[in-house]
Amino acid sequence: MHLQDNTVHHAFKFQKNTSISMIRSSSRSSCYSCSSSSISSLLAAVVVVVVVVAVEVVIVVVLVVVVVVVVVVVVVVVVVVVV
Repeated sequence: MHLQDNTVHHAFKFQKNTSISMIRSSSRSSCYSCSSSSISSLLAAVVVVVVVVAVEVVIVVVLVVVVVVVVVVVVVVVVVVVV
């Protein structure tokens, strides 16, 4: 029973090492072949992040302007009603 467990363990270990080396070799070759496309995809991701941040900044600025306008209108109405 112990010998069978040991064999299964070695077989699994060999399969794991083989799959890791296959993954490493395939990723290495794909890195060499598509370095320009990975740079362009990285650039596209950076552009998307910049656009999203810009949109969020615009939304925050618009909300701040709306809040300021509402506060000014409320203050003017209160001053007119009190006076």
